[in-house]
Formats: sequence, C-alpha cells, structure tokens
Amino acid sequence: MTIRVPARRVFAQGILLLAAAAAGASSAWAGYPDRPVKVIIPFAPGGGTDVVGRLVAERLSQATGNPFIAENKPGANASIGANFVAKAPADGYTVLLGTSAELTMVPRVVPATPYNPLTDFVPIVMLGTTPNILLAAPAQTYKGLRDVVADAKAQPGKLSYASGGMGPYLTGELFKHMAGVAITNVSYQGTGPAHTDLMGGHVPLMVSTVPAAAPLVKAGRVKALAVTSSVRSAQLPDVPTVAEQGLPGYEAST
Repeated sequence: MTIRVPARRVFAQGILLLAAAAAGASSAWAGYPDRPVKVIIPFAPGGGTDVVGRLVAERLSQATGNPFIAENKPGANASIGANFVAKAPADGYTVLLGTSAELTMVPRVVPATPYNPLTDFVPIVMLGTTPNILLAAPAQTYKGLRDVVADAKAQPGKLSYASGGMGPYLTGELFKHMAGVAITNVSYQGTGPAHTDLMGGHVPLMVSTVPAAAPLVKAGRVKALAVTSSVRSAQLPDVPTVAEQGLPGYEAST
C-alpha cells in the first residue's frame, strides 16, 4: 500500500473540516498544528491498521514538523477507539485512523453504538483498501481452501478461525456461508494477538489483512491459503483468491 502524505496546508484544511463547528473561526487555524496531535488507532498493535496508522503518523510528523503520536485504543470491534475520538474536543488534535469496521459495520449490527459515524466524524482523506487473507497455523496440513472445506464438512463445528475485527469476522462468515460449512469464530481485540495464537497453534485458522500477514507468510511463520479480493494481491502474487478455489463471486476487502 502506498500512502501519499498531504502537504501541511492541505492537511490543516482537512482537520479544519473536522473541528470547524467547535472552533468557529478559521483564523484560529493559521498556526495549526502547534502541539502534538493524537492519531487514534482503534486496534491492538501488530495489525494492518496499526501498521498504516503508525506510518501515517510518522510521515505527518515529518511533513508538518509537529509530533503526530500514534496511540492504540483497541476493543469492541474498534468502537472503543472511535468513541474516544467522537467524544474528544473537536479541535483537530485527536484524529481517528478509521476503518470500515467501526464506521460502517458496527453501527449497523450493534444498536447501542455510542457514536454516530455520519455526524460525529468528518472524513479527511482516503488511505486505501486491502484484501483480507485466510491463514492456517504452520502445523496444519491444508494446501488450499478445498482441504479446509472438506475438513469442516467432515467435522462440523470442530474447526475454529481467529479474527481481529469486524471486517475479518464478516469476511470469515461470508466464506462459511458460501462454502456451506460450520466453523467457530474466535474473536480477538486485534490482529496482533490473533497472529500470536495462530503461530503458536492455539487456533488452526485465521482471517487477517494482507499488509499485516505478508511478512509472516514470507517468513514461513504462517500458511497463506487464499486472498479475499477478486484478483490476486501484488504483495503475495502466488496466493490464489477464494474465487479461484471453488467459490466464484466471493470478494471481500478492508
């Protein structure tokens, strides 16, 4: 994923949209930013969102000469971090590294979500999209999705898969639905802790994101079974898609 960091003036104008309602006059923003800015990452360290968030914070610090500090606030499918930002002063010094999980999925499936993504946030810039990826623990003998499907059908409900957020969870549930299999979800607060348990063999399968999983796949610490996009990922071009392995029409991304 390539991230282009906006120039200082452009980013300041974006932050102005976020906080204009509270600040009142744009003249108050002439010197923005003049103190540290928190970049809230609503997932645990080690996942794809964490990687992107820290890269963005680093580049913004370089571009503006002002500290942008990445801070993890995981939990409740990223809604804890999102709610923290929603309730923070609208002064441009607390921003959210938002994802489809807490901004679109959680409010649709959790009626008591304590924030409104349409009124509590203003988008600044789109960073990118990434396919998810189905992984297996290193000790598993699966060579592809057909092996997983066959095993799941032979012992319904016995297999489990880890997920570190709403997006990977729904990706896994879509696979289960289209494949007609029963596999139990094990939910984690973030991708990093789930990766740790997968590498240790505590769970046999996991749905992760390509940016977070690619280094582990290349190092042989986990097995890549399928990417969830309609075409193969440039980061892992040898890993086939779900659609290529018997589920035409399957597609999911973050």
